[in-house]
Amino acid sequence: MKKIIIILVVVFMSMSLVSCDTKSKNSSVEEIKGKVNIWTTDANEALINDAMVLFKKKYPHVYVNISTLAEDKLEDNLSNSLKEKVNLPDIVVVRDKNVPVIINKFEGSFLDASSISQFNKDIFIKNQINNNTYKNKVYAVPLYVEPTFMLYREDILGGLNIKSEDIKTWQQYIDIGVNPVKSNGKLMLSSDYFNNGAIYDLALRQLGVSYFNKDKKIDLLNEKAVKAADLLNNIYNSKISQDDKESTDKIQSFVRGDTVSLLCNLSTMYNIQNKYPDLSGKLKAQKIPAFEQGGNRDNINFGDNLMLLKTSENNSAALEFTKFLSSNEELSAYEYTRYGFMSSNINSYSDDSFYKKNIFYNNENIGRMAIDEILGLRNMQYSYNFNIIRNKVLQTIIDTSINGKPLNDSLYNLQTSLEQTDELK
Repeated sequence: MKKIIIILVVVFMSMSLVSCDTKSKNSSVEEIKGKVNIWTTDANEALINDAMVLFKKKYPHVYVNISTLAEDKLEDNLSNSLKEKVNLPDIVVVRDKNVPVIINKFEGSFLDASSISQFNKDIFIKNQINNNTYKNKVYAVPLYVEPTFMLYREDILGGLNIKSEDIKTWQQYIDIGVNPVKSNGKLMLSSDYFNNGAIYDLALRQLGVSYFNKDKKIDLLNEKAVKAADLLNNIYNSKISQDDKESTDKIQSFVRGDTVSLLCNLSTMYNIQNKYPDLSGKLKAQKIPAFEQGGNRDNINFGDNLMLLKTSENNSAALEFTKFLSSNEELSAYEYTRYGFMSSNINSYSDDSFYKKNIFYNNENIGRMAIDEILGLRNMQYSYNFNIIRNKVLQTIIDTSINGKPLNDSLYNLQTSLEQTDELK
């Protein structure tokens, strides 16, 4: 009898310990509660919403409020909210090229990423981490990137005795665009971005261009900067691309077969696949051309990042949601298969979903190509005044092409003008 009593006591204690352990684990989950305010662009709203649904399965007592705004309104909205100390977000989604702008203007208002528990910068794309680092502190957590592809109408090129896989360099691309493509009544290039200036942006990243020399003085005439500018100038002068119009017109032109290649990202490729099933087997995705044989063809259109305001330092829900958005591998696989976004968390690339062949695109392993592009990225850091210089150079290239002026002379004049103003200080 005594033995039975001892056994019963042990069983009871074991059950109590299990119960306490379970309660403790549940309590630790339920500890995270509250409200998270996040600012993002329209392009990310659906993804953030979907992420919120997954997040709330684990943290049901967290409420996430999503506000959308135009990319070019972020700076002004932050200024107003910080000044008035009202309607402040906990998290803002910021594009790569804008991160240095925000840090430069609002450095004292943002948290170092080390505030996030178990933050490990080594799991993220190095290119983005370098760009997000200022005074040895990481001020933005990488979210995702969009690798860039050149999508070809393989069916039309085949009729002209051209294979897209043979187009290795930009010069080959332009030459083929002039003849046989243009001579047969078609155009070579469409872009799903607003204007062909996106080609210039890609060229800068492809070459790893900085507008400043080692002495931190502006240098628009360095070899790589001129190469990037010259590419767009040659495309304009050869008249192988559509006029700058809304990107939807350019996609339609590619779908109709009026143009034979489309500069695009994975999300656009997914949209084409879903909307135009008749094009199955007629399209081929390639990396963008290089500047020389065997040169770099790896590129991304842009990347997005998460920045936490200092006012969210004690908001455990905001810190945890940032960690979830950037590091949850289930979400990473979902955002690739659903939206065509590639997580900046390189550890997530082990998921099988990234390696499935795509029947629509001639059984190409699109995910594998995207990963190759990400891992092969050239290091490029944006400066806080990058956007100002970029916009002025782009307009100079366009004016030079329209008016038939020498490109180098125009760039020299622009550099001289910038050196004599306070605009870049």
